[in-house]
Amino acid sequence: MGNMPFCELCQGQVRDGLDAAIRDMIIRLFELYDLNGDGVISAEEMYKVDLAALAGHMDAVQEEEKQEVRRRVEMKFHQMHGDLTPVHLSMYKAYMDRWLKEMEPSDRNARFLIIEGVLIEARAGRQMVEEERCAALPTLLTSIPQPQTGAEYSPSRKVAGRPLAG
Repeated sequence: MGNMPFCELCQGQVRDGLDAAIRDMIIRLFELYDLNGDGVISAEEMYKVDLAALAGHMDAVQEEEKQEVRRRVEMKFHQMHGDLTPVHLSMYKAYMDRWLKEMEPSDRNARFLIIEGVLIEARAGRQMVEEERCAALPTLLTSIPQPQTGAEYSPSRKVAGRPLAG
């Protein structure tokens, strides 16, 4: 009564495990694209990560390659919901599920490998975006006025109108 052969049971567990792993990778992919951490992916965020992943460094990309990346990002957003407004995780997951099933309708292992490759590329792109932000940091810090010291600087020796001791 309701006994399942061991092989079918194992296949079901592997299938469920692959499906869970794919879902987890899609969530991680979403997090990599969500550059500002606001819980949605904008087309601009996806463009920055994809462009950085493509080139390694944004300055090295030819203009026609940039336009191709932008076109692909816009196409993805139109497929997700018809325009370029930011997407939430649920919409992104539904899109990725459809896309993976279109790529490999019957082979979970192949879908796993596809999403794993996409995730690796996105990690590289996100890392490049973060490195560019860090590289810009010294420029930002040097533009902040520094406090004056030395002969040209004489701090007030009063607090709330009263002279400081010392």
